[in-house]
Amino acid sequence: MNIPGLILQMISAIAGLGTLFMAWLALKSWRHQLIAQANLDVARRLRLAAHRVLGEIQDCRYGISQENYGARLRCLRELTAELDSAATEAASLWDIPVEDRVNDLYLHVAEFRTGVAHRFGDGWTDLPPERQVAISSIVHGDESDPFAKRLAQAVKALDALTIQYIKL
Repeated sequence: MNIPGLILQMISAIAGLGTLFMAWLALKSWRHQLIAQANLDVARRLRLAAHRVLGEIQDCRYGISQENYGARLRCLRELTAELDSAATEAASLWDIPVEDRVNDLYLHVAEFRTGVAHRFGDGWTDLPPERQVAISSIVHGDESDPFAKRLAQAVKALDALTIQYIKL
């Protein structure tokens, strides 16, 4: 019986098992890193898209006119599509109801778009004066009015959601 050869085979088998275990740990760590990176990328995209929508609405409120409202609304529509894409991806990755947080922002975007359509569309002069004032406060307000505060709050809600994936 060759005892040194047997011991060598046992050490070789243990080394093989150790190598297998280390490879498993490395793959597990790599998988965790990939998931964390995907979460970070989606959180950044979602947060950036929300802030770009907020910025575009704020810019529109200061500079929208009869001549440029169509182009401004197209830009807002494109930014909202980016937000929608990031929100859909986040919902599939995070398994939480992201749509609930994004819907509040969508409602404000729709309110703004509707206000612009009323303000620059046909029939503006047919609206009652109090309705004209309400629409004008949405379309031409500033950062301190109630609409701007509600819009900023909707973006802050998305920030609160994404921060947990950004600060890992």
